[in-house]
Amino acid sequence: MAMLFDMEPLEESGLKLNEAQRRAITHGEGPLLVIAGAGTGKTRVITERIRHLLQSDENLSGENILGLTFTKKAAGEMKARVVKATSERGKAVTLATFHSFCETLLAEADPQRVMLDEFDHWILLRRNLRRLHLEKYRRLADPGQFLNDFVEFFSRCQDELVSAEDYQRYAAGLAARMEAERETLDEDTLVERLETVALQQELARAYRASEELLREKNRVSFGSLITGAVGLLERDAQLRGALQKKYRYILVDEFQDTNIAQLRLLELLAGPARNILAVGDNDQAIYRFRGASFASFKLFLERFAGWKEGQDSTPFRVALTENYRSTPNILRVAMQVIGQNAVSADFPKKILSPNEPPGEKIRIVELATPEEEARWVASELERIHGAGRRWKDFAVLYRQHAHRDHLVEELSRRKIPFVITRLSILEHPLVRDALAYLRLIAAPYDDIACARVLAAPAWQLRAQDLVRLAEKARKEKKVIYDLLQLPQGQLAFDHSQAALGQLVEFVSSQKKTLKRCTAREILGVLTDWLEIRQRAKEHDRKYVKRLAEFMKEWEPKSETRGLAEFIEYLDYYAQAGGVVSLEDDAPPDAVQLMTVHAAKGLEFPQVFLLRVNNRAFPATERPRVFEFPVELMKEGAPAEQFHIQEERRLFYVALTRAEERLTITTVTEKKGKVPVFIEDILMEPAIKRLDVRQMMPKLPPAEVEQRAPDEHREDVQLFPAAAEPAKIFSRIADWAEEFHPPSPEPLTLSPSALSGYRTCPQRYLFGYLWSLREGPKAAMTFGAVMHTTIKRFVDQLRKGVKLSFDEVQGIFETEWNSKGFEDQYQEEE
Repeated sequence: MAMLFDMEPLEESGLKLNEAQRRAITHGEGPLLVIAGAGTGKTRVITERIRHLLQSDENLSGENILGLTFTKKAAGEMKARVVKATSERGKAVTLATFHSFCETLLAEADPQRVMLDEFDHWILLRRNLRRLHLEKYRRLADPGQFLNDFVEFFSRCQDELVSAEDYQRYAAGLAARMEAERETLDEDTLVERLETVALQQELARAYRASEELLREKNRVSFGSLITGAVGLLERDAQLRGALQKKYRYILVDEFQDTNIAQLRLLELLAGPARNILAVGDNDQAIYRFRGASFASFKLFLERFAGWKEGQDSTPFRVALTENYRSTPNILRVAMQVIGQNAVSADFPKKILSPNEPPGEKIRIVELATPEEEARWVASELERIHGAGRRWKDFAVLYRQHAHRDHLVEELSRRKIPFVITRLSILEHPLVRDALAYLRLIAAPYDDIACARVLAAPAWQLRAQDLVRLAEKARKEKKVIYDLLQLPQGQLAFDHSQAALGQLVEFVSSQKKTLKRCTAREILGVLTDWLEIRQRAKEHDRKYVKRLAEFMKEWEPKSETRGLAEFIEYLDYYAQAGGVVSLEDDAPPDAVQLMTVHAAKGLEFPQVFLLRVNNRAFPATERPRVFEFPVELMKEGAPAEQFHIQEERRLFYVALTRAEERLTITTVTEKKGKVPVFIEDILMEPAIKRLDVRQMMPKLPPAEVEQRAPDEHREDVQLFPAAAEPAKIFSRIADWAEEFHPPSPEPLTLSPSALSGYRTCPQRYLFGYLWSLREGPKAAMTFGAVMHTTIKRFVDQLRKGVKLSFDEVQGIFETEWNSKGFEDQYQEEE
């Protein structure tokens, strides 16, 4: 078969290409694995490969090329580069994520089917808990406690192409083997085996029920998009043949993150021609905890090239090792770290060679406390920015979200602009204000939402006015909103009555539209009434626009599209851990804060890497609630020390994001122990001497910010000054810091109050000092009913009357009420 480079030499595109890149770009027919080290220009190779394919064959259309990756952003950026390089012919090239490609494929087969992400799947299960027949994992106080674990487990099964029926057979097999061996087992072993079988049977029941629910509702879960497409292509030979004919060339980015199901999809699409080019880096495989294959490179060679272990694989692979991103110092440190991981005999370790001139030493900075770490990093950002650097040149990376908390406070205090990548819009102050108004319209009994609304400047209240309102509502057993409708003179702050009347009038008018208007229509009316377009900055308005888009995305999944249903959905969405993000939420010039996982594929001139400490980075290994059985893994069990090796790869990803300067911070460990990843770096004397600068700066005492009680923070000011006070920009957060009413004397604390303080001091402040109580919870209602029932039983017993069981049950049923229960399932169970 003729090779492409025999037919047509590579046309120059103005880009300098090294020999390895050129070989990958001009590869002809058949499979090729491109092992692309960090910063070696893999995106350039994919783009130029597509350009070369189109220019080498006039009969080849853009429609004949399929490119698959893992994020929408990566797919979008690649599409833009391809169109720029190839003009009109490149517009027809399909560049998509695996999941969006499969969603399109399934939608063509059944246009009415709706895709559910993992949070929507959680909500579907939560609304149908009884169907799961849970026993061991039924938690009535918190019915959704294990649903994330179930959704994750079902998705993990689908990664391995294990259907609900397959899992049912596996669980039945375990039970049969146990029964066959029962007589030979000692008591302890039998108990352990019985528990294992019961767990697997419960998982199998729940998995089957989940799949049945999805079929009945004509829904497809995010986890089953790939398996659904695989099943469709395996069943429909005509469709499979048509796609193989259409996509003559397939390119896959970030191949190290593929799982078994995705590999099977690629086999079905590639067909006998096997014209597939896969690009990836085994040193950046950081999603194996989610089900990515442990041996995707090896499986590629076996399945697409017919390679067998022990054979020479070099004809089917090329390694990109020339780094165009980082200084030699950064690269040497990164290679020293990743070199501590085990090396596969089939894929020798890559040695990245720098293309950049020598740079600064990597700084390893040890601070005494997390607070000092935040202060020092903020000071450095100010110092370097003062020397001429833009704020957007800095990235601060961290392993866990909590590691950024002190730094966020410090950056806010110093008025350093920053953005937290992939932060949910639901946490944005403007969105929280809008949602508080929506909650007040849908559920006026929500005192927390009402308090946030009343803290807006337009309603002319002070913190003490709000507290007096809440105390009055508690004493009269009413909700705060009811008090706002009292006649003039019955509140302690008559000067605000006119403004409050405007609020009550608006809320009342919108309540009348609940049955005929959709949630999105009410949000539109609210946005105009709040004057968000006139008062909010353009960057902040994007968050409210995203909220409207989120509502639009929700509508096909809803029954009524109404506001009450949306609020219920949003509450479930939050319980499931759902995040609603902007695709691009960075202001023009701001420091970027993000997890290392979020930073993958990105690069920054200056990188600060926080909290490189044992039990922080590397993170502590936590066993999953439901472990996927090794017996069902298509490639067998992972290697020993899997967790620390994956954490080390993640650390390597963090190091290789830096272009010019890299700073690693660590907090002093107990007993002077050196963090394991710092030890990885310093164990090589030449690296320690030539490439690393160790620092232990002494910081002056922290300054205490003095602020007048009613002074507004400029750093959180979202809105420009306006003639009339704003109905947005709630001051509730400032009030929580500034206004602490005296504790009642004598101070009496119930167990729930103490527990509330330990869990969340601010919740204690609102609930016990401000009288802003959340609604009753199921556990509290149940406990109160039980307490009353037992008390009445004991009272009768003291009088010498012993009540029968039926009489006690009658008391229980008489005292019963439904307050606080999330739904009928929780109440009945």
